[in-house]
Amino acid sequence: MIPNLSKPGFSFKGAYDYHAHDKGTRETDDRVEWSATRNLMTDDPKTAERIMIATAQDGDRLKQEARVKNTGRKSNAHVQTLSLSWHPDERVNRAEIEQAADDVIKRLGIGDHQVAMFSHTDTKHQHIHLIINRVNPRDGRMATFSNAKRELDRWAKDYERSRGKIVSPNREAKYQRKEAMKDRYTLEERRAYMEKKAQNRAVAAEKRQKAVESTRTLPEAMKASDAATSRPPLPAEVLRELSEAQKVRHAQEWAELGKNYKAGKDKITAEWREKFRAARSDYDAQSKGKWRQFGRQQWKLEKQRDRLDQTFKGRLALSITAAREQQQRALKQGKESAGLAKLTWANLRDPELRNSTFAPAKEQDRKIFKRWYDAPLQPKIDRLNEFRSQSYREHHSRFQKDRQDLMARQNVERQQIKDAWRSIPREGRSKEIWNEQSKGPLAMFRANRNAEENRMADRGQSSTQSQHKQQDRSVASDPRQAAARGALEKMRENKDQEIKPDRKQDRDR
Repeated sequence: MIPNLSKPGFSFKGAYDYHAHDKGTRETDDRVEWSATRNLMTDDPKTAERIMIATAQDGDRLKQEARVKNTGRKSNAHVQTLSLSWHPDERVNRAEIEQAADDVIKRLGIGDHQVAMFSHTDTKHQHIHLIINRVNPRDGRMATFSNAKRELDRWAKDYERSRGKIVSPNREAKYQRKEAMKDRYTLEERRAYMEKKAQNRAVAAEKRQKAVESTRTLPEAMKASDAATSRPPLPAEVLRELSEAQKVRHAQEWAELGKNYKAGKDKITAEWREKFRAARSDYDAQSKGKWRQFGRQQWKLEKQRDRLDQTFKGRLALSITAAREQQQRALKQGKESAGLAKLTWANLRDPELRNSTFAPAKEQDRKIFKRWYDAPLQPKIDRLNEFRSQSYREHHSRFQKDRQDLMARQNVERQQIKDAWRSIPREGRSKEIWNEQSKGPLAMFRANRNAEENRMADRGQSSTQSQHKQQDRSVASDPRQAAARGALEKMRENKDQEIKPDRKQDRDR
C-alpha cells in the first residue's frame, strides 16, 4: 500500500477534469472504473463538483451560522487530493477499496468533509484518487494536513499488517526498528535519561550564561564560555548566549531607569508636600484668631435661632426666611417653586424642614469664609506650584536625556550582535575574532564544503563543454544545420560567460 498526498490546490474544476476523465481531455472517461462520494448526497461528478465549489465559497457564512470565530490566516487552497495504490500482485474488489478509503478519511479526522472517489484502470496496479473539500460543510472550518503524511504512512503499515501480507519491506523494517528501540529501554529509563540530559544541558547553559553576562563583545564571550565548560563552544552557540544575556541586561537597564525616574519624582513630590504644609502651618498660626471669630459668630446665630424658635412670632419669622431660601434655591436649579405663603405654612408646620433649609446655608457661609481666609495665602501657593512644576520639568528633562543615551548605547550593542551573526557564515571573517576557531571542526567542515563546491563547478563546466563538442559534431555531420553554426557558437559563448560568474560566486560562498 502506497498512500500519496499532494499539495493543496485552488481549483475543483482542474481536479475533476483530471480525475473524472481521461488524461488531456474532458470528452472521455474510459480509465474511470467507478466513482463514489461522501457527504455530497449525489454520485454524479459534475453535481458533486458544483456542490464542493459552493461549499468552499460559503465558508465565511457557515462559520457565522455555526458561531465560529472568523479569525486566522485566509486561504483559497480549498482542494486536497490523495491517492491509495495497491501492489501490482494484489487484487481487491470495490468494497475493499471503499473501506480502505473510509479508514483513511477517519484516520485523518475529515469524516464530516466532502469527498469524491475515482478508481482508475490506466496502470498495472489498482489505485484510487480522493478529492477532498478542505472546508467543513458543518462549520466552515478549514482542515489541515500538516501531519497527514506521517499518519498515512502509519495507516499503510497497519493496513498491510491487518491483511497479513507485507508488500513494503522497507517501511516494515523501519517501524520494526522503532518498536525495537522502544522495547530496549523501559519508560522510566527513557524518562530518566531525558531528564538527566536536560539537566546537563541546563547546567552547561547556565555556566555559559553566567560567564558571558559580564562580556559585551563576541571574542570576550568566546573566551569566557570556553573557560566555563569542557566542550569547546560553537560561535553560534556563544553568540546566542551573548544575545540572551544582552536582552536580559537591556531589560534590567530599562527597569532601573524607570525605577530611578519614579524614585526621583516621588522625592520631589515629598519635598514639595512638606513645603506646602509648612506654608499652610505658618499662615494658620498667624491667622488663628480669624477662625475663632467666625466660630463665635456662628454660635451666636445658632443661639438667636433657638430663641426665636421658642415663640410663635419667631417661628413665623424663621419660616418666612426658610421659604425665601427655598424659592431662591429652586430658581438656581431651574425648577418651579410654590408660593411664599404655601412654603411658609409648610415650614411652620414642619420644624425638620425648616432646620434642614438652614443647614446648607451654614455650610455655604463656611465655604465663603474659607475662600476669604485663603485669599492672602493663594499667591504664595501659586509660586510654590510654579517652582514644583519647574522641578518636575528639570527631572523629566534629565530622564529624557538618560533615555536617549540608553537607547543609543543599546542600539550600538544590538548592531554589534547583528554584525557578528552576519559574519559567522562568511569566509572572509576577522582572524582576531575567530582565531581560536580557525583550526576547529567548523573550519574543516567549511574547507571540505568549499572543495566539494569547486569540484562540482568544474564537473558542471566540463559537462557543458562536452555538450558543446557533441553539438558541434552533430552540426558538422548534417549539412542542413550548417547555417546555424554561427548562432550555436554565440550561444556557447553566452553560456560560458554565465558559468564563470556562477563558479566565482560559489567559491565566494
